[in-house]
Amino acid sequence: MKKKHPIHFLVLLLPGLLYSQNTFNRRFDFGFPAAVLTGIIATDSCYYATGIIADSIPPYNTGSLFCRFSLDGQPQLVNTIESTSKTYETWFGGLKYINNSFAAMGYTTDNIYKSLLVIFNDLGDSLWTKSIYHPDGPLSLKSLVETTSGFYLLHHIGSGTNTQIYLVKTDLEGHTQWSKTYGASNRNEYPYSIADTGDGLVIGASRSNGNITNQNYIVQDYIFKVDYEGNVLWSYYSPANVLSKLDDILVIQEGSILVISADGIEVPINPGMSEVQYHPKVYKLSADREMLWERSLKDSLPAEAFLNNLEANIELSDGSGYVVAGNMYEHQTQGVGLLSGVIAKLSPEGALLWKHYLRWGYDRAEAHYLYDIAETPDGGFILAGQVNDRGDPVKATFQQAWLLKVDEQGCLVPGCLQLSKAEEAPATAAMPQVLLWPNPVQEVLSVYCQAQSELQLEIWDMQGRMWRRCSSGLPQVSLALDVAELPAGQYVLRYRDEAGQMGSTPFVKGGM
Repeated sequence: MKKKHPIHFLVLLLPGLLYSQNTFNRRFDFGFPAAVLTGIIATDSCYYATGIIADSIPPYNTGSLFCRFSLDGQPQLVNTIESTSKTYETWFGGLKYINNSFAAMGYTTDNIYKSLLVIFNDLGDSLWTKSIYHPDGPLSLKSLVETTSGFYLLHHIGSGTNTQIYLVKTDLEGHTQWSKTYGASNRNEYPYSIADTGDGLVIGASRSNGNITNQNYIVQDYIFKVDYEGNVLWSYYSPANVLSKLDDILVIQEGSILVISADGIEVPINPGMSEVQYHPKVYKLSADREMLWERSLKDSLPAEAFLNNLEANIELSDGSGYVVAGNMYEHQTQGVGLLSGVIAKLSPEGALLWKHYLRWGYDRAEAHYLYDIAETPDGGFILAGQVNDRGDPVKATFQQAWLLKVDEQGCLVPGCLQLSKAEEAPATAAMPQVLLWPNPVQEVLSVYCQAQSELQLEIWDMQGRMWRRCSSGLPQVSLALDVAELPAGQYVLRYRDEAGQMGSTPFVKGGM
């Protein structure tokens, strides 16, 4: 039986609040031990999001989450769909606005693993759901498009050594009209995205030989187009001699295709097995599938890892380029890894205009994931994901929903891009630079760090007492520090790089 738990929040807008919250960085548990945001939509008056929660009451089934947030990131409405006999896991495809409703995608399990489509109204009420079972294995709904005749539902079917692409056509009420399977017996196919081009459907997937080998991998980007009856019109494969794993596609108006992918390297694990580790890249194909440009997002830090993914991308409304978001794993000299959120902008010609890492402070082992992004009416961006805390002394919940708003330059701290560009020239002895926002602060202090190495950060009050200590983790990063429990008053953020160069920046903690 489904359960709904509407939670309404009354938000009082204090003078100056909207100005001070043109960017924000927030985490939520919504009263559950685990919460994740997987989809986001921006409007002129609010943000809508979907995700997943896990209950603390046996049988601990996961449920689907629907939220509405104010423009300063405060929850206004939270609805959940839960059941004691089955799960609702809307992990995939972001959040879609279709036919004056919202669509979330994923899978559901009771004794059988089935795909899941949930259609919500703007209050988070479930208008209808659709589940599809397939006898060949678990089925997950990865993406969808709506046409005047109905939905095209893109599925991943199977697990382990036998995975394929499964396309289902339904009417506008979700009734199945036909289905087709795509794939080869000697390859695993993982579909990620489907787009309507007006004369057919383009599907983006990854293809590998991982179903028949544990070494000497072949991993390719696999893109193909079908007509509205599911017949294949053309197929594109990236070169077989280059390990390349597709994560998403974006079909541009002129018919070209932006491909969100990753370069891979094969790393031996033991004499009989290897692992492919990746670093994100973006490339653009012409309407004839010719390579127009390719841009790696790799920087000076060694960051290949199977966890690296660019999960979301958008084409900007002003035509100035594309923004991608996801997570990147950076290996540190101490052997401890950091999984950080990342957002980057590329020009229409593929130039990397900016890239920012986004993290919360306090613990080096935190994991950050960004799953969806939307352009906001003011030209900035709203992002949704999760933060996994393993050592935050303030927050006890391990897995928290993550909602953050950055400006049109990808900055949580205004001016971060100007500081970054000012420091582009090599300078091994350059002093570390730190910007704070907002100041005064109420709850979350955003800290932009620009240095030659990671920084050690400490918060001290005027009586000489230290309240917080953490590492920036990365030389250039936008870091969030939870200061809500600090008493009102004057503080100073002290910082020191690995060379011993020090600095400090004062700030004021306001009263609540």
